[in-house]
Amino acid sequence: MAETVDLFVPLDELDEPLGPRLERALGWARGQAGALRVVRRSLDARKGRALGQRLRVLVARAGETIAPEPAPAPPPRWPAGRTAPRVVVVGSGMIGVLVIQVLREKRCRNIIAIDVDADKLALAKRVGAARTINATDIDVPAAVRDVTDGQGADASFEVVGHGSTVMNAIRSLRKGGTVVLIGNLSPKVEIPLQEVVSREISVLGSCASSGEIPECIDLLARGAIDVDPLISLKASLDDAPGLFERLYGGDKRLMKVIIQP
Repeated sequence: MAETVDLFVPLDELDEPLGPRLERALGWARGQAGALRVVRRSLDARKGRALGQRLRVLVARAGETIAPEPAPAPPPRWPAGRTAPRVVVVGSGMIGVLVIQVLREKRCRNIIAIDVDADKLALAKRVGAARTINATDIDVPAAVRDVTDGQGADASFEVVGHGSTVMNAIRSLRKGGTVVLIGNLSPKVEIPLQEVVSREISVLGSCASSGEIPECIDLLARGAIDVDPLISLKASLDDAPGLFERLYGGDKRLMKVIIQP
């Protein structure tokens, strides 16, 4: 019959790393029962005894089936009373539009797109943003609070990389919200440190990929992500130098160009 036992490994033996001692303890349990599964790990510190690592392990005889433990309920990611997060995307260029579409695919419906370009905001609305805010000459965080019952967003994605846009992404959040920094146009920006600390804001960075390429290909293949609006035109290799000049010159009519040799 399966049973749960506690193993305590003291940490006062500083001449040996913790890992080998834990392995010896687990090896003993395997020898006693023939099978082993760790079900809980926790630190145990009590007055008068050395700090140690207490492992609760479930042991069973060889060949005995152990029923899987029910997965713990995930903690709520947004305040009670709402079934979906409110998310701000600061910047509605190519990356912003892709972020909006991925959020929509992940069943996020309360997406607020922010930009200073009306055409980009129209595209953001087309691909999934529920609301758009033109950041020209307005208080962006206040505008976000106006459309979120005065609370602010649960999460924000900053895809530009300017000091002002990073500030807007942080200050548009509710207390306990999360900002994801993607844009890195500026090598350094200031952040409102005391606001981040006192309002318990989580700051994350995101760059390149971490094994998501197969999922991205699947999203494109299924049509969940539409890249056609991002392709301004297709041109020959001979036209490339002139198109690069237009891009570097800030031609707003160009987003992405495909060069076909």
